[in-house]
Amino acid sequence: MKASKQRNIFIILAVALSAFLLSAVFSLGITFYNVNSRQQMIAEGTNRDIIITNPEKEQTELAKSLPQCRYAGIQSRCAIAVDCNGKSINYGMIWKDNVNWEKQTKEAIGSITGEYPEQENQVMTSAWTLEKLGYENYEVGMEIPLVYSVNGNRFEKSFYLSGYYEDRSMLMNPGSEHFLVSEEFYNEMQQLSGDQELSTELGITLNNKIVSQKQIQNLERAFSLNEDQGFYYNEELLFIVRLLFTGMLVIAFIIMLCAYLLIYNILFISFTKEVQTYGLLKTLGMTRRQMKRMLLYQIVLCLFAGLIIGIIAGMIISGFVIPSVVEMINPGIGIATNAGADFLIILFSVVFITVTVFISSFKPIKTVEKLSPVESMKYNPVDLKKKTKKGRRGGKVFRMALYNITCRRGKAVVVFASLCLSTTIFLFVNIYTNSINGRDYVNAYMPYDVILRNETRNENGNLGEQVITRDEIDQIQMLDGIKEVNVVSSDTITVYFDEEMFGGAYLKEFCDLWMNEPYEEVKKSIEADPLEFYSCLIAVDDGQIRQLMSGQGFDFESFDNGETCVIQSEIPLENCLGKEVSFAPVENNEYRTMRVAAIVEDNLSSYSGIAPNIYVSDKVISSFVEDPWIERINITYDKAYDQETENRLTAFLQDTDLEFSSKIQMMENTGNSREQMSMLGNGVALILAIIGLLNFVNIMIAGIYERKQDFILLNHIGMTQRQIRKMVTMEGMVYGIGTMIFTMTFGIAISVGGFYLIREPYMKLHFPFGTTAIALLALAVICMVIPAIVYSFCKRNPV
Repeated sequence: MKASKQRNIFIILAVALSAFLLSAVFSLGITFYNVNSRQQMIAEGTNRDIIITNPEKEQTELAKSLPQCRYAGIQSRCAIAVDCNGKSINYGMIWKDNVNWEKQTKEAIGSITGEYPEQENQVMTSAWTLEKLGYENYEVGMEIPLVYSVNGNRFEKSFYLSGYYEDRSMLMNPGSEHFLVSEEFYNEMQQLSGDQELSTELGITLNNKIVSQKQIQNLERAFSLNEDQGFYYNEELLFIVRLLFTGMLVIAFIIMLCAYLLIYNILFISFTKEVQTYGLLKTLGMTRRQMKRMLLYQIVLCLFAGLIIGIIAGMIISGFVIPSVVEMINPGIGIATNAGADFLIILFSVVFITVTVFISSFKPIKTVEKLSPVESMKYNPVDLKKKTKKGRRGGKVFRMALYNITCRRGKAVVVFASLCLSTTIFLFVNIYTNSINGRDYVNAYMPYDVILRNETRNENGNLGEQVITRDEIDQIQMLDGIKEVNVVSSDTITVYFDEEMFGGAYLKEFCDLWMNEPYEEVKKSIEADPLEFYSCLIAVDDGQIRQLMSGQGFDFESFDNGETCVIQSEIPLENCLGKEVSFAPVENNEYRTMRVAAIVEDNLSSYSGIAPNIYVSDKVISSFVEDPWIERINITYDKAYDQETENRLTAFLQDTDLEFSSKIQMMENTGNSREQMSMLGNGVALILAIIGLLNFVNIMIAGIYERKQDFILLNHIGMTQRQIRKMVTMEGMVYGIGTMIFTMTFGIAISVGGFYLIREPYMKLHFPFGTTAIALLALAVICMVIPAIVYSFCKRNPV
């Protein structure tokens, strides 16, 4: 050990670097997953992984007893608040049991003031909801007069605010405002509802997020769901977990492969260099078993020292550096260190590196161990049978560099594979994170700069008051900075129940998703009373329908003339396309028949009935009612995110009861978190790039040490140190240029293809041209400089 200090230093550094890189990779992967999960949880307002609708008591008890389930909580929509201080609303009144509130909801919201309701006349809600209701100076204990409905009956009561909280999920789900109520109020509503069951959900939070599709299916079968129940799982989260886990394993394999090559070459060169010494020890009586134990002791000591250094560095990275960076770029995200995860990372690193070291040392030890004393004295590791190639134009340095690469094809393939894989992963992560754009995210959920909603329609679909006039809409259009104003008006209608169009798959799936009653009973009820098959007739102006149907070859003229209509439904309705549908206002039976020209999923209304909504032109709805009820106004600015225009608009609307949602609001609350996710992703990409370069350094060190005798021979036959340094520099240049060519062709194709395969719907491709150019130029320079530096160091410090 004392005589081989340089060898030991390199082995210790190789082990330490490998342990450090593994810790960094897995810590970054877990942190990226945690941040993404946290952002998703905040957007949804809960940390539930599975939702079962209309759960039975036995299923709830089963969920609490299953080892896969961490938490199982109940929430129930027990009433609907329809009026507050004379303002028409449609807010759910939701009861959450202790598990749902304490374990599944509190973690997803922030800044809780007060307590969950305990008394029958107490409510709790978000600060966002209170502000929408007109309460500017709200406080715990203040009175909130509400009119609420249950089972068609209305009740009026004064409630008192027991607490309030911040809830970002409201911005992602307009119209999802609600009040939280006490268990006492819930029990009272159960009695009032009679035979009508309350809408209840069983939410399950899993212990382990890394689950297979088969495990989810087995879990679903375990609950023995009936036809009135639904089972919903966050498939997007499952996909992200699989992707991250696979990516981390691929990178870990590269690190282990490079560590194997480096340690193997160092040990092989060192042991074979001292093979005569080992032969003398055998002559003095050392057995093969003693020889093997002596060599293993040296390797174990180096392994132990390297693991201590690497694990300490990894603990600093995973326990301090990464959480600090996350908190710096995403303040208040609340990602705490996980001792269990850190321990598993350390254990994984120790096991994999130990296995790698012993595998890489197997052949060098076996070679020395099996040689007899006589064979040891004449042992030559150089293969003299190897064919050589004679040149006719002299020993040109560049041709020698190419020959050194091609004659060692196996190692060249490993070097190229390591560099190409690292740069491709770097490029893919950079493309993905560069496309996590806050504005794209907001634009996907808010296609207009401002959306104004009239939320005075009651829970039965009856129209509310007209809170804005056509004259006022014209005045909005005249404001500076307003480019376009689209009006959506609506009316409640009865749709003729056509058995062929709506009686089969559509109605059955609708009942499974939304109804507490079985399909057969709902169908009988509709057949007995056609008014039960109702929906919303939505009139859209020319600009709105052109945006909705752009690029689909739609006949706008026939739509405008009232000859055709568009059906809106999230449930497939292909058999309706081209057929005729009949509908009439609920006030009379004057049915009108129109041909279905298209089917879309986008719902422009906050309301829908059992039948699918129907979109028609302004002319059609004007023939139904004299003054159509204005439900929604979509406003587009001349310049997106124009704060001055928004200030003028809010000043104009201050005396109206329209619900106001804007891109600027959403960007302030949710878009910034997407930008922070992008910053974290760029950090991951940078670490991956460094890992790739460190792997390249490892392989270069191993390769140059392996060829040390070759360099000595070349020096003896007349090749200068400068020429040798130039040769290894050119070898690095070949690797660098080859990697650049691969990255700019196959690497880009793989990265872009991977992006389109896993991107979220809102994401648009933003190729990082500047970052990619800088990274590839830096790669080329490093690939040329590193081999020369390694050669100079090895020349001064023999193994």
